[in-house]
Amino acid sequence: MKLKRVITIFIFVGLFLTLVGCNEMGSVTKRFEKEGYTVEIMDKDHSLYEEDYDDMDGLKNIYFVLDEDDQMVAMIFEFSSEKALKDALDNDNVDIEDYKEFINKNLFVSASDQDIIDIFQGK
Repeated sequence: MKLKRVITIFIFVGLFLTLVGCNEMGSVTKRFEKEGYTVEIMDKDHSLYEEDYDDMDGLKNIYFVLDEDDQMVAMIFEFSSEKALKDALDNDNVDIEDYKEFINKNLFVSASDQDIIDIFQGK
């Protein structure tokens, strides 16, 4: 009976953490859509998809942010958790402090336009 309770707690915690991660991407998506952008998930068949992405532990999804002319203005990398994102940066010998403005919980944005980064951060 005690083992069943422990398993149930682990399942609940895992589900909660998954929903929290999805919720943040949902919030970011809403902010971009409010500003007139479109957010689309990247398929593995897409020409910009790199095989290295498959080797990135904890990488859950990759999204494009498109402007009104369907031009890509950013890519968002969604990790399974904040720890998975930190571990990925650590594996690349990257100081997380140098990239703080590109990180929002379990999400990392690749963008050069400060307006895009501000939307991503909710500013």
